[in-house]
Amino acid sequence: MKFEKKRKTGEQRESIEFFAKFLTCDCERVAIENPVGIFSGDCIQKYFPDLAEKYGLPIKPTQIIHPWQFGHPEKKSLEQVGRVCYKSEDRITEESAKQFVAGIIKRGHESVIEHLNITVKFITDRGNSHEIVRHRIASYAQESTRYCNCNKDNLTTR
Repeated sequence: MKFEKKRKTGEQRESIEFFAKFLTCDCERVAIENPVGIFSGDCIQKYFPDLAEKYGLPIKPTQIIHPWQFGHPEKKSLEQVGRVCYKSEDRITEESAKQFVAGIIKRGHESVIEHLNITVKFITDRGNSHEIVRHRIASYAQESTRYCNCNKDNLTTR
């Protein structure tokens, strides 16, 4: 186990207690970077039930800000939406947005640019998605059956 040694030495318990004091301090707002982890899972309940009870753990994050949201927010938002079409969300990096958006424009895939104001992601089957998009009440980006090679064992972009 990753933290077994730290649990045995008491180091993990001490760290949890130290951080939990900040997390549960009596102040109007608490902001924690990278809130998903040990404090939002069941690890503390499992290994340190007394601390879980004392500090009311686990505590689920109320907001998660992804690293791709920093920098050029418009381009990064458009990349997040546009990559859905190509099932390539895993290729997003700190620097990929500028090149991706330029490629979208070069290929004439301008409908992605219409997503700049609000974006909602639906995960549904192809039949339902066609019913949603056929009325064209908004702009849509849809996983492409032309550019995505979907099979049981692999998903690649053509």
